[in-house]
Amino acid sequence: MNQNILAKLRVNFLSPHTVIFIFLLLLGFELIVTSKSLSYDFYWDDIHLIRTYNISELQSVFVGQWDPDHIETAGYRPITTLFNHARAAVFGEHTLYHRLFILILLALSLTLFCKILFDCYSVPYVYSTLGCILTISARYNWFNLVWIADGIHVLVALLFVLSLWAITTFIQGGGRLAFVLCIGLVSVALLTREDALALVALFPIFGAYYVFLLSRLPVRKNFKNSLNRLGLITASLFILSMFYVFIHLHFVPETNILYLSGWVTHIRWSAFPMGSFFYAIWKIILIMIGITTVIMLPREKIYTVFFWILCLVIAATTGLVKVRTNLILLPIVFFSQLFVYILMEISKRNTIIKILGAVLLGTVIIVSARLNMVAQETMNPLSIERIVHTGILMTNPNASIPRERVIRMNAEEMKLGIKTDKDMQQLVDLLGYQSQLKIFPQTPLANGLFMPSILFYDQ
Repeated sequence: MNQNILAKLRVNFLSPHTVIFIFLLLLGFELIVTSKSLSYDFYWDDIHLIRTYNISELQSVFVGQWDPDHIETAGYRPITTLFNHARAAVFGEHTLYHRLFILILLALSLTLFCKILFDCYSVPYVYSTLGCILTISARYNWFNLVWIADGIHVLVALLFVLSLWAITTFIQGGGRLAFVLCIGLVSVALLTREDALALVALFPIFGAYYVFLLSRLPVRKNFKNSLNRLGLITASLFILSMFYVFIHLHFVPETNILYLSGWVTHIRWSAFPMGSFFYAIWKIILIMIGITTVIMLPREKIYTVFFWILCLVIAATTGLVKVRTNLILLPIVFFSQLFVYILMEISKRNTIIKILGAVLLGTVIIVSARLNMVAQETMNPLSIERIVHTGILMTNPNASIPRERVIRMNAEEMKLGIKTDKDMQQLVDLLGYQSQLKIFPQTPLANGLFMPSILFYDQ
């Protein structure tokens, strides 16, 4: 960042009109990307997770694993179950309302993130907004847009952003309320999903970078006090994290093997907004951009690049335990901010680079958004992927599924000609065969059924 920008480094709240515009822009883009799938029925584990729970079930999640049915991956996530209960109580069987709620939360999270980046890190809102648009369009982000149960990852992202706001406020000289609010929000995030531990490690990075920017101001007002506050909040978050680990292991004892390759995989998925499509071409583009960054950007800009890379690497540590594409929302956010920042800074060199950068960014957003929309067809009522996985879960004796939902889905299967276990097994076998293929054309079958062109496990 140049000295003119650094001289303006202070809490400059964006005008309400600007914030509202960014929110509506992001929400509108989300609605475009999800326009076809908003009204699709519940999918896979939605059918037993998104429901109202009885009192004994809600009490049990505070002293045991989060899924009373004991079907899902074990974990200590009481807030997740409460969140699912609240959503089901408010929206019922209306999947459209469920998904609109998720999209609003995501747009709100990204808008607040843009605001914090502008207020505390002097990141132009044009940069951050374009980065958020790329985040929404990313092919692997379809889970967080339309998979209702995965809306929990959006809640964690919102808690992260709110916690970041509280931390920066405290470092700036905020009182005890900011400190208490930070600890409270981080605690809720940890009780929502254990992978929030990776996000807790990000707060000292954001805080340290903010203090670093303060140190480069001509007048370093209250710099020492800010540094001390950063140390206090870092130590407090470390103690909080260790306490959560103890509670988690006490109520849900489990042993996880760490996979270094999973960490690398999460980074790779986050850095490829178009997924496995155009993989070789995109890899070459990233290498060229990396070389150009080192050659063309001055040292002060490289600091920001390194900051975003560090955020991406730390956020992707969730892959050490679980390798899943629905665990990379924030890594995608950080890569998108990194990519847009580099393009925008390089584009300042001359008009030709500016045009090339605009074409590249626009192409990536359009293509990845299209692939995102195609991936969402996995949830189409006529998709074999959806029918098989949802059908298998419906036959699980441990799954607590609302009676109204069971009747509706059984009726849908009957209309599609799936009347016996043999009929379902034929679809299972077909799905298993096609899943072995990386990419294949959408395959139409009888009764309007089709094999989606991008499957859940197409990585």
